[in-house]
Amino acid sequence: MSGPHALGSTLRPDDRRACNGPLPATSTDTGTGTEAGTGTDTAAGTAWPVARRRGRPGYDRETLIRICVETFNRHGYEATSMGMLGQALGLCKSAIYHHVDSKEKILDTALERALTAVESVLEGAHCLGLSPARELEEVLAGCVHAVDASLPHMTLLMRLRGNSELERRAIHRRQALERRICELIARAQAEGEIREDVDADTTSWMVMGIITSLVEWYSPERVTSVEDLAEKVVRMALGGFRQAPAPPSPGPLMRN
Repeated sequence: MSGPHALGSTLRPDDRRACNGPLPATSTDTGTGTEAGTGTDTAAGTAWPVARRRGRPGYDRETLIRICVETFNRHGYEATSMGMLGQALGLCKSAIYHHVDSKEKILDTALERALTAVESVLEGAHCLGLSPARELEEVLAGCVHAVDASLPHMTLLMRLRGNSELERRAIHRRQALERRICELIARAQAEGEIREDVDADTTSWMVMGIITSLVEWYSPERVTSVEDLAEKVVRMALGGFRQAPAPPSPGPLMRN
């Protein structure tokens, strides 16, 4: 066998240890008369070299992708090599291929997760049957929760430059989501829930700017709770755009 998965046939024991971390301390022979991990025959009192299993990388796929995405965010996707990912993971490059086929596949998986999260927020808010302004509030609050749940992936999405076909497709999907928010704002304006003196495009850019900025400073330690942050974002984002209530009609004049 050849290729990145042929680690067992191409690496020496010492190489495997450096690639995958410490080897297990248990013996492959756990039959009667053997103390597991000692290589000692309890009946004869003799010892022999213990055969050990080759270790696997200590990451599930989700954790590995998250660490890789965090590395992309620190150095930039284009500037990050597979060697840099291996260093961040504490693995040799070949061991990464236990979970992913390529660096581009990591990018694709991360962007898909971020875009799907935002699409789910929009669909969920739409299904509630609310007025346009209330639906917009649900969308903004849901986006805050999406940032909290998938911060590295959302950061990667917001920083895309469109340097590859994969990135350009993701940007097109992101822009489609932004257009849906703009259309929601226009509906709220048409129903008199949001001021009409600021056009829908400008309003949507300003509202989305607040969400985009979250990825640059947000961390759970900086806020009381994600629910509290979502409430503040909604209040700050839409407070100035809400239609002011009509002033009360003057009462009858009082004469002395």
